[in-house]
Amino acid sequence: MQLEEFLNRLSGVNRCGSGYSARCPAHDDKTASLTVSQGEDGRILVCCQAGCSTEAVVREMGLSMRDLFPDGDKPLPERTRPRNTPREDRGNPVAHYDYTDPQGNLLARKTRWERWENGKKKKTFTWSHPEGKTWKSGRNEVAVPYRLPELVQADTVFLCEGEKDVDNLVRVFREQSVPPTMTATCSPDGAGTGNKWKDEYTPYFRGKTVYILEDNDQVGRTFAQYEAQKLAPVAAEVKVLDMVELWPDLPEHGDITDVLEHLEPVHGSALLLMLAERAPKWEPPPPEKDPFLSSFHSLADFPEEEASWLVEGWLPEGQITLLAADGGTGKTTLWCDLVAAVSGGRPCLLDPPGTERTPQTAAFFSTEDSVRKKLRKQLREAGANLEKVVTLDLSAESGDAFRELKLGSERLREFVAFCRPALCVFDPIQGFLPKGTNMGNRNDMRECMAPLIALGEEYGTTFLIVCHTNKRTGASGRNRLADSADLWDVARSVLMMGTAGEPGQRYLSNEKNNYTTLQETLLLSFGETGTLTREGTTWKRDREFMQDTVLQTSAPKREDCKQFILDKLAEADNTLPAKELERLAKQAGYSERTLRRAKEELKESSAIVYKSNGFGDHKQWTVTRTEFSEPERYLVHPT
Repeated sequence: MQLEEFLNRLSGVNRCGSGYSARCPAHDDKTASLTVSQGEDGRILVCCQAGCSTEAVVREMGLSMRDLFPDGDKPLPERTRPRNTPREDRGNPVAHYDYTDPQGNLLARKTRWERWENGKKKKTFTWSHPEGKTWKSGRNEVAVPYRLPELVQADTVFLCEGEKDVDNLVRVFREQSVPPTMTATCSPDGAGTGNKWKDEYTPYFRGKTVYILEDNDQVGRTFAQYEAQKLAPVAAEVKVLDMVELWPDLPEHGDITDVLEHLEPVHGSALLLMLAERAPKWEPPPPEKDPFLSSFHSLADFPEEEASWLVEGWLPEGQITLLAADGGTGKTTLWCDLVAAVSGGRPCLLDPPGTERTPQTAAFFSTEDSVRKKLRKQLREAGANLEKVVTLDLSAESGDAFRELKLGSERLREFVAFCRPALCVFDPIQGFLPKGTNMGNRNDMRECMAPLIALGEEYGTTFLIVCHTNKRTGASGRNRLADSADLWDVARSVLMMGTAGEPGQRYLSNEKNNYTTLQETLLLSFGETGTLTREGTTWKRDREFMQDTVLQTSAPKREDCKQFILDKLAEADNTLPAKELERLAKQAGYSERTLRRAKEELKESSAIVYKSNGFGDHKQWTVTRTEFSEPERYLVHPT
């Protein structure tokens, strides 16, 4: 059929651009919503702006699809089903959606198929495009919005999620005599992740007012925000409209079509226009804060705070305190007294007179003593409130909890956040280090200890870390920490405990204190009940106590060595070669250090003298006992 003959069958025909407009015979058309043009191959192109399908239009005209082609050519065979897919599997075609260029020339056709499966309607879509006088499957790289000719002419656009919604909304607009400068459109691929919105669509919306209708599901809401983000830079105004505001009971996945069906088209479209009028202009959401970067602040944002104390001058609140002690000095008794005081609300051994406390939760974890066989009784006798003391059951049933509760672990954070202990004791630290931690490695120790600082700041928990001291001769302070001196650096307060020298006496020395001056060293002893009691104070530190210990153990050996030297000289007529004397002393078990110190003291008291005989390679030193070497003249007996 020729174009002129086709137009003669229509009413209200007028020239419109490169084509014609007319009243659509498929619906009660009062606005001439049918556009008719002729393709390059002579085909008659028909598009109802109200949404009527081409098949419906030609059917109402008493024609068939064949009549749209010149010279009675057969209509192009449509191949709209997926390849290798039986027709019965995809269901029935229920709608065709033609994508055209701005002049209305057909670029591609999208076909909607529907079928029923397990009582539910399923939909699929296929694409086809004209190529000569045949149809081929695929969209042929079409990248334009739906109903493009109307979109180009419009000032106000409702952006829907799919073609069905667009056609329904446009039909209602035309029935309600909405100005033609208002239309609806959608992108070809619906909502979802991936490249559903192509940059090629955006320029068609330049300078227009765009209302984005979001479907009632997360995918729809997310895609609506993405469309708004893309269109805001070019559109005159963008608003995102929530369909739930039109129908509060809108089902999940509901859309504008559901709203129009529920509210009746006239009422629904009126409410939609009202919603579009009052909806706020879309603004881009504020950028999400990066948890890492948001942790950094100007120094001006930090308030100045005075240090607070769990135990005044000894244990700073919310910080790490290190308790290093020799074996058997009573470190467990000391921390049990602290736990008992915190939980029972009473003064502890370290508190100054007049201290008052409020009962607080305390926690301890020990791998050295049994809770059931020792620690429960010891804490109870020390006055602890057992209801406020928390610990871990190390029985087989709790094996997993013990393996997970390590310094620096997320499980430890969960425990502290849940129990909020004022004091948390780990005795000894080695039992609570993550597997594979090398205590001699600075990075390993920092990694598992640093999180305690953050936990203390956040929850106010004071951590008391117990470790052993080493047996190195002459070592003191930081160098006495067993396995890791880095513990000294991370702790804000360091306490060292050892034997004071007097029988049964102990000392507790404050070796490091970041928040106040060092406290005076306490002298302690065990009372009749096995608890520690204060005996006095001293300004001696761990270094002096360790030096005293060295002197006490080395002096008797040196005096014995001095007597040995004099005896051997007496047996050799008061003179021996120096090397022979050294050989005899070594054979007797005296160390080189002890022998050297003994000879120096004998020489200083004139009990012995050194003489040399010969010259050069024949020179030989001898040691001679003098007349002043009587026992009462040189011996210094230990007191």
